[in-house]
Amino acid sequence: MRGVLSTDGKSVTPKCQLIAAATAGFFQVFITAPMEMMKIYGQDAGRIHAMNGGTASTVVSTRFPFQVVLQQNGIRGFYKGFAATLLRDIPFSMIYFPFFAFLNKLALILYTKEDGTPIDQKSVPFFHTLACGVVAGGTAAALVNPADVVKTRLQSIHQGTRTYNGILDCIRRIYKEEGLKSFTRGAQARAIAIAPLFGIAQSIYCLGLGERMLGIPHSNIL
Repeated sequence: MRGVLSTDGKSVTPKCQLIAAATAGFFQVFITAPMEMMKIYGQDAGRIHAMNGGTASTVVSTRFPFQVVLQQNGIRGFYKGFAATLLRDIPFSMIYFPFFAFLNKLALILYTKEDGTPIDQKSVPFFHTLACGVVAGGTAAALVNPADVVKTRLQSIHQGTRTYNGILDCIRRIYKEEGLKSFTRGAQARAIAIAPLFGIAQSIYCLGLGERMLGIPHSNIL
């Protein structure tokens, strides 16, 4: 998307960066939402199974979450909390990608070639890109943590979990019953998990390994 929205083939305007990031976030959620739901189901099922002394029925099967979710709710069950996931991941992408691009561009100022001239986009050091991905990923993860709290509450099947009538009801009740601080719970742990993930993924992507394997041109648009 950044390549498509670039007017000169070298850079992307902030507005187009946000559009590209939001588009990437939407399609990422659409594809990965079922996997996210099965992960949460499997984790919650394990807790319920333990709480019941290992006698939980197949309704909370720890072995076949795909089968159980499909039997209980059909295909729609895999997209439970889809809107809340969009509320988390689209803003995440809109923060992460432009912020990463800004930080990575600083390399063009910070580093020079042996002759003293500025480096080009293809010469940005690997570890600079890695550090930028880590910082941007951790920052974005922490900032959208309130949406992650809401998403997790809506998708949870834990026996002790309240039921909510949508996103707004969930936000209102969490704030009323637990206070504003509840929206920051898990932010540090999530940032620690997301930061290296996006740092590694982004830096490896910038190496252009996938493009080389497929024999297509690698885009260096920042």
